[in-house]
Amino acid sequence: MGVGDVGWYMVAFASCLALACALLMSVLRGRAFTVAFLAMTGIAIGCYVQAMFMNQGLPTADGTSVPWQDYTMTTFTTAFVWIALITALILVSRKFARQTRMIATATAVALIAVQSVGLASLIVDPDVLTGGKEETEPIACTEDGLFELSTESNVVVFVLDTYDTADLKNVLKVEPDLLQSFEDFTFFENSTGSMVPTRYAVPFLLTDIEPKKGQTFDDFLANRYGNASFLNDVYDTDYSIGLYSDSLGMDYTLPTEKELAAQTVNLHPTSIRHVNVSGSIAILAKAALYRDMPWLLKPQFWFYTDEMNNEMVSTVDSGDDANTLYQMNDAAYFEKLKESKLSLVDDGKAGAFRFIHLSGAHPPYTLDENGSNVGENGSSFTQQAIGSMRIVNEYLEQMKELGVYDSSTIIVTADHGYWYIPPVLPDLKWGASSPIMLVKPANESGERQPIAVSDMPVSHMDFHPTVIQAMGGDSAKYGETVFEVDDPNRKRIYYMTIADGSHDTGIQEIEISGDALDFNNWKLTESFWPVSPPKS
Repeated sequence: MGVGDVGWYMVAFASCLALACALLMSVLRGRAFTVAFLAMTGIAIGCYVQAMFMNQGLPTADGTSVPWQDYTMTTFTTAFVWIALITALILVSRKFARQTRMIATATAVALIAVQSVGLASLIVDPDVLTGGKEETEPIACTEDGLFELSTESNVVVFVLDTYDTADLKNVLKVEPDLLQSFEDFTFFENSTGSMVPTRYAVPFLLTDIEPKKGQTFDDFLANRYGNASFLNDVYDTDYSIGLYSDSLGMDYTLPTEKELAAQTVNLHPTSIRHVNVSGSIAILAKAALYRDMPWLLKPQFWFYTDEMNNEMVSTVDSGDDANTLYQMNDAAYFEKLKESKLSLVDDGKAGAFRFIHLSGAHPPYTLDENGSNVGENGSSFTQQAIGSMRIVNEYLEQMKELGVYDSSTIIVTADHGYWYIPPVLPDLKWGASSPIMLVKPANESGERQPIAVSDMPVSHMDFHPTVIQAMGGDSAKYGETVFEVDDPNRKRIYYMTIADGSHDTGIQEIEISGDALDFNNWKLTESFWPVSPPKS
């Protein structure tokens, strides 16, 4: 959703709030009015100063719990600035009441003007106004086809966010029967990912685009889908395509990516609006206060991405998947999977490709071991890791009941494992990262075997040939499948994001040889792709 979808609701809410404050202050007279007015103006100025100059190092709203005790000095420093600012205005007004009120009024008007211009620039697309771009219906990621499989052949991919191989091995010590449903699977214990965070890792799985020598970071990110052939190759195998994630990273204003959306069953405009007005106002106000309030108050307004998505989106009848937006809500997905059940569709296609991105082991931990939502403080990492795998178990069991399990290729992986973005070129003290990789090939014999374990050095780079081969396409174009890797000394490449706390500054290449879980096997290379400097 863009500003055009929810912006006017926020403008109306803010206007009503401002009017209510104005009416309350108008009741006051004399010195009391001056103090109230200057306090209100001081808070407004404080919010602006906080957002512009005092939010360096503000923790990302990605669900990870924040160690607020690490920001004690920043908390006291910014609190002092706020107190000094408001106190100074009130004290100066004791001697220069009229002049101070005039300056405060002018400042308030200036703040409104500055933010109004900023808001207008977001709502009004200059390319549309100048005729450089046509205004089209927005494409949404819907649940269309989410619970449908082909009667012919299926390739199903589950991406469990932030699920690390080391975590799965530890979870299996607690719950040794967790993977009992994973018959004919191979658990590759020595896997490496591609990139972090999710906004880079998920598009890589759907494009196979790596940075090339001589590029900048910006060159690499520009039109990734348009420069890739993977989804087109999937489409050419005559498989229906369903992509379910909030992190696809597609720009549907680009013709190439609009064409890719048209090749899927679920990326399309919807016939109804999905704005939850009250939820949108509440979560956007919370997000604004997290940004604008002093550090002392920020913990009260902490939020995370999935919370925002779930609050802003209104749900529709579960029978209307074409008009239901796909949300990263594992508990809701699990309930719908159990209630609606998987179904088989004979659509004349050679098969179905389903790419399903779930929250997996990503914080905050709201899922219990049974896959139920128990709230932010009701679960633990281990419970959520078990619960998210229970969801996959249910999916696999329903495939068996439908009789399509043996003929299907199924991949259960993660976008990334443990991850951390360092502020400067890394000295590799942050630890290994290994996304889970469990793969089941089609097996028409019907003689199922318990899950096997392999220590072959596989990678996300092997994902694409594995998928294409399962569809009968030219897998050699992308390299070896996970089952074709037979060199135990194989070297793999990983691209680590570098950031300064506010913006990504580049990506650093790392070479991994041997056991990916042994951090001694991770070595920096000389390849680095910087972010282009801002244009003057």
